[in-house]
Formats: sequence, C-alpha cells, structure tokens
Amino acid sequence: MIAPIANQTVNVGSALTITNTVTDANQPAPTFTYSLGPNAPQGAAISTNGVFFWAPDCAQGSTTNLIEVVVTASGNPPQTNLSLFNVVVGECVQVGAGSTAAQVGQRACVPVNLLSTVGLTNLNFTLNFPAGRFSNWSIAANNPAMGTSTVQLVDTSHVLFTVNARAGQVLQGPTLAGEICFDVSAGSSGFVPLEIGSVAGLKADGTAVGNISGLAGQVTVVSTAPLLEAGVSGNQRLLTLYGNVGARYTIEWRTNLLMGSWSTGWSVTMTNVSETFLGAGTQGSTLFYRAR
Repeated sequence: MIAPIANQTVNVGSALTITNTVTDANQPAPTFTYSLGPNAPQGAAISTNGVFFWAPDCAQGSTTNLIEVVVTASGNPPQTNLSLFNVVVGECVQVGAGSTAAQVGQRACVPVNLLSTVGLTNLNFTLNFPAGRFSNWSIAANNPAMGTSTVQLVDTSHVLFTVNARAGQVLQGPTLAGEICFDVSAGSSGFVPLEIGSVAGLKADGTAVGNISGLAGQVTVVSTAPLLEAGVSGNQRLLTLYGNVGARYTIEWRTNLLMGSWSTGWSVTMTNVSETFLGAGTQGSTLFYRAR
C-alpha cells in the first residue's frame, strides 16, 4: 500500500519535496523500487527511497501537472501500486537582457527576451549599468504585439523602460519583447553587466503579475586593450578574443605564472570585433592565457 498524496501547489524558484510512505504486510518485507509515470514533467525525479523532488522552471509556470508515483515490491511475481496527485505551478515572468560586443564610440543593441506564462498588457523594468558607460537609450518595438514604449533615465546608472501591448493583444510566452539600443561611451575595455531589476507587469484583468525576475546581460566594451574570455566546448578549451578591427593581437599561454616562458598560441589580425579559437597548450594541465 502506498499512502495517498494530496494535491500540491509550488511557485517557480521553489522546490517541492514529498516523502512517499509504503507498507507491505508480507514478511520478510520486500524491496521497494520507485519510479515516475511517463508523463512526469521535465526535471521531476524520485529517489531510491521514495522521495519525490521537483523545482519547476519559469517555462513550467501556470501549469497543472499530474504526477504518477509507481512503487514495485520485489517478489514472485512482483507487485505494483501507484499514487496520483496534481501539482499546480504558479505564474512566472522573466525578463532577460541579451549580450553584445561593441567598440567605444559606437551604437550597440541588445535584445530583451520575455518569458511569461500569462498574458501581459503592460511591462516595466529597470536596466542597471555602471555609470559613465552608456548613454542615449532607446527601445525598438519589433514585437508585433508591442504597442507604445517609453524610456526614462532615472540617474547615471539606471534607466526605466515601459512597454505596452497593442489594444486587444498581450505579451506572452518565450518572445522577443524588444531591442534596447545605446551609445557606448569612451573608456577602458571591459565586460560590462546589464542587470534587470524592478520588473513589474499587469495582466489582462488589470491585476499585477506575481513571481517575477530578471536575467542580466552583458556588453563587451572594446577600447585600446584587448579582452580574452575563456570557456569550454566539449572537451576543448574555448577562447574568445575581443579587439579592434584591423589591429593585430597575440594570444599566449603557460602552465605556471611563477616560472617558465610564455608560448605563442595564435597571432591574428582582427576582421571582426571578436574571434574564437579552440584548443591550445597541454590538455589536462592548468593553463594561463593572456592577450596582447
């Protein structure tokens, strides 16, 4: 026998944990094996001792999910029982800024991505950035459901954007909410964050939306000095070099910063603001890189 589970409610950003209780009158007690039915939502899991766990993501907001816990008792033949319950996930709205690379003195743009599980007639958010880095902000209405929009500079490091849906339409789902453009001010090279904050919105019934969050973007600002970004692609090291078009740079590597000499990985004349390279140096070793 498996104890019944009451229907549950969970918000995105929270985790739901349920311990299933199973009894069997047979002696000696059999071994129990737990599993989830075929329609379990993505990310849901159950442990070998019957603990159900699920932390829904934003895309799973505003859904009702039927969970089927299957328990099989060892024996000949094995016996199976199951428990069914619903998990209702609350609404979710997530605004994310995109990323780009630009030289100082240029105009650049980043997309604004909206993930909303409910229809919105109005969306507000603040973009936070280091003072003195960007100016002359604007937002392009390149979503067909997007109507009017306004831009208000709050202070030297905050700008407020307001987006309204067209009459009779809503902003919903994974969609491009617009494109924010700005001038890149003179200054040093750097990876400059664009943080989303103070997200708010109205649903079609006029009530405020709940469970909102923002995802930061980034502007890679290229001035005189080159920038180097490291990552991994498969089992290979991935390096992205940012620099001025027409300038020539060298990427070097070494295994120890205290001794030994730098080895040349690549020398390149930039044809774009960024160039990507795979692999360099001894695989399996700790490597240090520099660009000059």
